[in-house]
Amino acid sequence: MSITQYRAGRVIAAAAILPAMLFAVASTATSARAASAPTSVSSPSRHAGPSRDAVENRITDLHKKLQVTAGQEDLWNDMAQVMRANARQMRDNVAARSKGLKSMNAVDDLRSYQKIADEHAEGLKRLLPAFEALYAKMSPAQQKNADRVFGDQQRRAARRS
Repeated sequence: MSITQYRAGRVIAAAAILPAMLFAVASTATSARAASAPTSVSSPSRHAGPSRDAVENRITDLHKKLQVTAGQEDLWNDMAQVMRANARQMRDNVAARSKGLKSMNAVDDLRSYQKIADEHAEGLKRLLPAFEALYAKMSPAQQKNADRVFGDQQRRAARRS
């Protein structure tokens, strides 16, 4: 495998885990109906999505961990804006789901959860180009560090599941 293929694979893996960090939504029971259902669907209903403070803290933390240089700030700012917009959209979707949850039947419940899952995927599609642009301008040492940062996050997520 060439270095370019390796790096491309790492970029994809890194971009895949970043939204998961941003869109971490608590897995809670939606209601007594969901808790007693024969199959349970993980539901973000009681969580308002990532708070503005949590998103800003994550942006600050990633900026530090990725060791973004002054010359990369414009690309970083583009990525941070996508992260903020994605979080806003996720908060809106989770709020809409929570608002209507009491009147939803099981099919409506699954549909509303699907909207959140779809938004997660759309957020990734929006984030990937911004992250790829930043990653491409990173030094090899920064790229290796970014690979480690995202790999560490992936390992932590795997331990939780």
